[in-house]
Amino acid sequence: MKNRFRDTHVSPADRFSIGDDLEAGGHFLAIPVTSSVVDYEERYRLSAEQYAGFAADLTSALSFVGECRRRLHDDLLIHPPGSRRGSPT
Repeated sequence: MKNRFRDTHVSPADRFSIGDDLEAGGHFLAIPVTSSVVDYEERYRLSAEQYAGFAADLTSALSFVGECRRRLHDDLLIHPPGSRRGSPT
């Protein structure tokens, strides 16, 4: 089974990654999420311009990461959350 998502840049300290969506041909930003059932990543679509800017300077993504953690960009989620959505870690 082929992985759909490939991380290209990871910020362990700030707990996020950006990368390529190999199926859709775009880019994403991922944040870790935990629920009482499972730990997983939520992935948000990025424009080519956002990806290029974040890849050049990961700290430039921190504002967007914070907004994703506050669920302000749910319209960009690649997979809609289920009824038992977790909380960002």
